[in-house]
Amino acid sequence: MELKVKDFNPAAATWDEKPRRVQLAADVAKAIRGYVPVPPRAEAMEFGCGTGLLTFNLIDMLAQVVAVDRAEGMLTIVKKKAATLGATQVTTKLIADDLSALGTEEYDFIYSNMVLHHLPAIEPVLERLVAALKPGGVLALSDLEDDDGTFHDKPEGVVQSGIKSSWLMKALERLGLINQGHTVAHSIVKQRAGEGKAYPIFLVWGARAQ
Repeated sequence: MELKVKDFNPAAATWDEKPRRVQLAADVAKAIRGYVPVPPRAEAMEFGCGTGLLTFNLIDMLAQVVAVDRAEGMLTIVKKKAATLGATQVTTKLIADDLSALGTEEYDFIYSNMVLHHLPAIEPVLERLVAALKPGGVLALSDLEDDDGTFHDKPEGVVQSGIKSSWLMKALERLGLINQGHTVAHSIVKQRAGEGKAYPIFLVWGARAQ
């Protein structure tokens, strides 16, 4: 399956300079720690890792983690961070536009943050991620709750205005995930029409049956 999305390479070098992105990742990581039943010392994959902000907030929980992205510039940043921290359990994988590049590996824990709303077709990606879970493995997905389309200041390359978390939970249930949960992990406030407007970021999770 092809994965045609926005090219994030030009933004990689300055991605972490926005404090709200750093805080978002920290809050999603906190929600994962507080609510998601991540298997101990999990072998994990972050799908659409960007610069690894979420992964490096969870690194002490993970025995191994494959940081996956289609932007080589983002993966370059991940490699630099891992080298600086001595995080030898982090490896990277470039998938370009083809999900078959994920290979046949299976994981205890797969997670993703603010990726789904950039995808033109979400369900085939969900199918592929669920298929990559080991029995008992957990999938956790955070994203922008579907809104009125005003969240993005520059909407180029944005396919979905957001994702309905209720729809996502039903989609994961159809794919066989159990022990599901949902919480609001974070809220981003932006100035719209002269006043602050809050945009919630949800976290949804579920497990593959043993």
